[in-house]
Amino acid sequence: MTQSLHITELTEDLIQELKEYIEINQEGLILTKKKNLQQNPLTGVSGGTKTQINKRRGCKTKYGQSFSFTFPSTRERLTAKAREVVWVMNYGTYSPSMKVKPKNGNLFDDRIENLHLARDKNGRPPKKKDSKIRMERDSLNHLQEREVVAMRKKGLTINSIAENMNSTGDVIKKVLKDRKEVKPLFNMNQAVERVDFKKEQIGVYAIYASPLDCKKYIQKALIGSSRNIQIRTKSHLTQLNSGRHYNQELQSCYDSGEYKFNCFVLEAGFFEHGVELAKETEHINRWEPVSLFNTWSQPPLEEIKPYLDKVKHLLDDETRYTVDKNGCWNWNRIKPCGYSKEIQPQINGKVKHVKPHRLSYYKTYGEYPELVRHMCDNRACVNPDHLKKGSHQENSLDKSRQFRKNFEYWWIHYKGDVGKLTNHFDFKKNQNIGSSRIYYWEKKIGLREKYPDICPNRGLNKPTERPIGRGSECSELNFTETE
Repeated sequence: MTQSLHITELTEDLIQELKEYIEINQEGLILTKKKNLQQNPLTGVSGGTKTQINKRRGCKTKYGQSFSFTFPSTRERLTAKAREVVWVMNYGTYSPSMKVKPKNGNLFDDRIENLHLARDKNGRPPKKKDSKIRMERDSLNHLQEREVVAMRKKGLTINSIAENMNSTGDVIKKVLKDRKEVKPLFNMNQAVERVDFKKEQIGVYAIYASPLDCKKYIQKALIGSSRNIQIRTKSHLTQLNSGRHYNQELQSCYDSGEYKFNCFVLEAGFFEHGVELAKETEHINRWEPVSLFNTWSQPPLEEIKPYLDKVKHLLDDETRYTVDKNGCWNWNRIKPCGYSKEIQPQINGKVKHVKPHRLSYYKTYGEYPELVRHMCDNRACVNPDHLKKGSHQENSLDKSRQFRKNFEYWWIHYKGDVGKLTNHFDFKKNQNIGSSRIYYWEKKIGLREKYPDICPNRGLNKPTERPIGRGSECSELNFTETE
């Protein structure tokens, strides 16, 4: 949520920053000196042709020329009369009790020699009959403020909250601004650019849902990261178009027709593996969860560190794991998926779920990355020598390597029987004898050439080379191949 800034709240640093982007000519006109490319990712700058170099800024109103500007450094938005900006650019800020007025009464004559400061007499006259009612309407007590916060966290718009509280939008905005427990809602101003589907980029992206009725719905986004933003966002759009996106809330908004969807880049660069995941977490933690489709993120180290320090001594207890011949430290408590069961430290009644292998990595290396890989392909292992931080792409490739080993083993065991292999790997059957994925992985791994005595007549078949169906392991592998 972009914060509003009054002209009298400008600091010297903000005034100097303003002077980098605009200048005042002798007629008192505000001209663009330098483009602010961060204001609008869609068009590059806000204001269209008026933001071109040496073009006049602002627009006409019945009160004179108006002017608005978003500061790139703070993302705060200044909206003021042009004559107020002219005065500040020449003489600095002034008292909120004063106002800038033209000497000749012409509201559009913004020459500095025609301007002067006068006391602002537009305040409400004292002892006005409705002053008490106005005061009650324009202020909320502590309990009402808590109600406002609760409604905001549920996703209500400013207008909806104001209507429910019988108040005004300005009062609700002030409450939300002052309450520290309320984070800003995701806004498009944080985007760098639209996703360019013709180039590869590494970094953080957002699937942005802009409501067609902004008084009824808030804007929302799904924030993610990838080693190839182009392919990953295309995958999101394909799933949305086919009605099978894994995020049900995102799919529901897409199907409702109440939102306009776009893909934006939030941060891009030549990041090492795993860095883009850390940056994704930073972006997710910056916003109020109700404005995001994916609300979970890895907690920052400073938040979870006390919990890790409380239980890291458990790894010194050798009775909690068993060492096998491969040097793996197999945690004694295992979940059905093969990973070790989480440890649940508690501090002041608050519980965190800590995975033992991640705790082991923290205890040894002092880091708590977003993803820790098992280089031994053993999910139950907590040996820090077998653990390494990385990205989802590297982790998927690790799974691919393990899957290839498993496929080769069972292919030999079943002697290439397509039906038995299809049932074993739970692939979708799309031929009379089984799944065409069996043929795909035979060729992918080179099993026919490696073991010519098994299924010597397999070459007579003409399988589909492109993977078909949605087997769990292969589904993940197909995604890895594209990414």
